[in-house]
Order: sequence, then structure tokens, then C-alpha cells
Amino acid sequence: MKWQYIIMRHTEGVAVYYRIHEIYDIDNPKEITWSETAETPFGDTAEELKSSLRMMLKDISKAPVLDYETGKKVK
Repeated sequence: MKWQYIIMRHTEGVAVYYRIHEIYDIDNPKEITWSETAETPFGDTAEELKSSLRMMLKDISKAPVLDYETGKKVK
């Protein structure tokens, strides 16, 4: 199972906000799933935290933004 980080748009009433989630089975769009909770960068050291942030930024820079409720691309 392949995964990566992705930005997802959330809506609550009139409020709209964006969070980073993990998305799974990125090679099979019909079976795509994502983490329920947003991801928070972390590390046991400052360098690990920086590495985590770089990995997130690399992934989200090349992926489309998806709607959290539907999984469809946001225009």
C-alpha cells in the first residue's frame, strides 16, 4: 500500500480550512482512503522534525487538494 501526504479542504457550515492528511493507495484512485485526523509534523530531534516537514512539503507540492468529505479534487 502506497501513501503520501496531501492537503484536504474541510468545511463546517460556512467555515473552510485546510489540513494535511495521509492518503493511501495513491496508485489506485478507486480505492483511495485517507486518515481521519490531520497529521502533525514531529521528530525526536529538531533535525527529524525538519525532515518530516520537508517530506510533507514535497508531497503536498505535487499533489492536488482534495475535499475531505468526498475525496474529489478541489478546483
